[in-house]
Amino acid sequence: MPLSVVRRLPDLLDELLVEIVNPLDDESLIQLSMTCRRFHFLALSVVFTRAKLVSTRCIYLQQSPAHLLRALLIALFVDPATSFVIGPNYNRDRLLPEVRSFNRLASCMSSTGMFAFFMPYSTFAFSKDGVFDRWTRRVIWLFDIVLSKQCNYFYVAGDMVSASFDSPSTNTSSPRATLLQRPIVKKISGRLRNLPKAAKRAILSIIPSRQGGGPHASILQYFHALSPMLFQPPFLDWTTSTLQTNSQTLLEVSFKTNYISASTWRDLLSKLTLPSLSKFQLTCSRVMEQQTISFNDILNFLTRHPSIVSLDLDGPAPGNNHCPWNLLPALETLISPPELIVWLLDRKYPCKQLKSLNIVSEVYRGLAAFDYDTFDEVLVLLPHCTPSLTTLRLSFFSGPGTIQWLDKHASRGRVGSPSGPLSALKGITTLKLELSRSWEKEVTGVIPHFVAQFPGLQHLIYPQLPLNLAMEPAKTAFLKEIALTCPGLKTVAIGYTLVNLDTLIS
Repeated sequence: MPLSVVRRLPDLLDELLVEIVNPLDDESLIQLSMTCRRFHFLALSVVFTRAKLVSTRCIYLQQSPAHLLRALLIALFVDPATSFVIGPNYNRDRLLPEVRSFNRLASCMSSTGMFAFFMPYSTFAFSKDGVFDRWTRRVIWLFDIVLSKQCNYFYVAGDMVSASFDSPSTNTSSPRATLLQRPIVKKISGRLRNLPKAAKRAILSIIPSRQGGGPHASILQYFHALSPMLFQPPFLDWTTSTLQTNSQTLLEVSFKTNYISASTWRDLLSKLTLPSLSKFQLTCSRVMEQQTISFNDILNFLTRHPSIVSLDLDGPAPGNNHCPWNLLPALETLISPPELIVWLLDRKYPCKQLKSLNIVSEVYRGLAAFDYDTFDEVLVLLPHCTPSLTTLRLSFFSGPGTIQWLDKHASRGRVGSPSGPLSALKGITTLKLELSRSWEKEVTGVIPHFVAQFPGLQHLIYPQLPLNLAMEPAKTAFLKEIALTCPGLKTVAIGYTLVNLDTLIS
């Protein structure tokens, strides 16, 4: 390009502009992006690349710097986001400004198919000067905005407990109308103060009357409330109303019961009837002494939802409660402690459609060990009660007693033909073993003979790689031993590695 043609900086070649822009810091790039259209696209692209925001269709903000939020708000070329994932900053000074930016950003989106929000774990961020009150208002406002944007998948996690802070009033009336309409109307009416009344009414009439004033009916199908904050004021009213409003469309619902009172669960579960619910997850602390929810409340909820196909239930023991003969007739996947599984299966009409079962051990305070013989009580029932069962998962979350139980069953096949409850599980083709502790050498030595007890097994899965098999020679020797001990086994998955045993031997 001749020099006589270059009259302005944006007229330079792209290569030269890149050399000029690259050394600038992000704040300077954002200022530069507002000077003209060419620098807007060039400068903000550099900002997003540095932040590793490869695609703006999925916006992932995990403790992001403040300038990145400003860049997203002013960007003219951001694609319509389909996913919005937020992890708020723990810095006290950033809490309120950041959530305000989240609200503005969500308002600019045409639609948000998936939304995930991770509550801050830090408790020192909130003091007794009203920060928590204002922050919760803004967060509920954000949730409402997202649900109004055709949200299909809603996920909130984090262990922040409002009881630790200067919590606002525990008034049970819905706070939504005052949370969202008040800032908008106050700001606009203040600017229109000097206008005639007719002009005020005309302008205020275009403000959406349901801008957070009530629950949003949407296409919400997946609702995962895994933070105790959602079950405490003022979020509890929002959670209840949202579930009730979207009751006809919800397919999956997940709750986490940590730190929540039994009365709260009783009130919430009694108000919910979800006719299309197919997957329900109710998990709590693995420590049995910390569980608060009543089994009667769980049973009443399950009785009202025969459509449930997948159930992940980690709660109190059923006690003397009788299992209804027609409970969960469509159940295909079950994850639960052994006592609950026995209660559910040992009846006149058990779960004939059950295809996948995960037996989960419980954890007790102190040195009390879990009784793994209760696993056997489940295994004995499976051949007669679950004719369609093909996948079995054993989760050993309590370390003491694990090796002894595995070795007890493995020893039955070392001499003579396999015997015991495992040998009767001829329909099991996939076995998944999960241990929370590091795998010890004794455990990996028992596994090949334990697996050999399943006569029809074809696939073995270890979600985590044992520490003593981290080196390739040790892992290869372990896999070869399994292949020799279990000739019918086809594949073994360790961590993210899938091994074909026929290929390994050849």
